[in-house]
Amino acid sequence: MWKHILINLSLRAGIRVRLVCHRHPMDEQNTSRQLSLHIGQLIKQELEQQERTVSWFARKLYCDRSNIYKIFKRPTIDTELLLRISVILKHDFFADYQEHISARNGTPSSN
Repeated sequence: MWKHILINLSLRAGIRVRLVCHRHPMDEQNTSRQLSLHIGQLIKQELEQQERTVSWFARKLYCDRSNIYKIFKRPTIDTELLLRISVILKHDFFADYQEHISARNGTPSSN
């Protein structure tokens, strides 16, 4: 039997996010490995792709540059912070998670 987890979020910036996670109960012990996605690296790549500086990003997040480098090293991140980053960079990192989960489970993304 497959577990189907659906999370609907209504976010402050008028963004609606739908996260879907599918997994088989036999895979419970491997869940962290299966769902591994290094969000800090994705954020860094997006920042570089947009040719934005760490200083610019720090100003937008109202934090010190050293905190940005710490974010880049994080394999996971708080959803509220990820929402702020998504709005600043105009990139839906939640969709990246959904796409990654769908790919790992062999199911098509609902985009």
